[in-house]
Amino acid sequence: MAEKEEIERLMRSARVRTRVLEEAFKSEELDKIVSDAYSIMFMAAKATINHLGAETTNHRQVASIFRKELVGKRIINRKYADYLTKIRTYRDESLVENAEFDKEKYGPIVDACRDFVETLNKIMKDNPDPIIHYDLGDFA
Repeated sequence: MAEKEEIERLMRSARVRTRVLEEAFKSEELDKIVSDAYSIMFMAAKATINHLGAETTNHRQVASIFRKELVGKRIINRKYADYLTKIRTYRDESLVENAEFDKEKYGPIVDACRDFVETLNKIMKDNPDPIIHYDLGDFA
């Protein structure tokens, strides 16, 4: 199990990086919005999953456990799992096609990232003890 200090550091870093992302958007520094939002959201998801009692080692596990445990057990609304899916798709498209988004598309990405991180931070605060138990044997 990840150490409490490491989990808190991950979430704190996600929250700080979200504020940096918002500032980059406001000053129209758009070149890394998608990749940064992707990193931030997966960092927050990993922190939350680890905090709630499951260990993760990669993004595939994070997405799977997030959907199965947090959404499946109604700890969080499905829209947050959809946020992870969408940001991963955007990130993959931007890497493969060197896609550029217009500023109107970046706003919702930044908003979703903020909503995602704030919601997961609240879940961690509201659930101080582990509430999920997951066997990573499925991923070995």
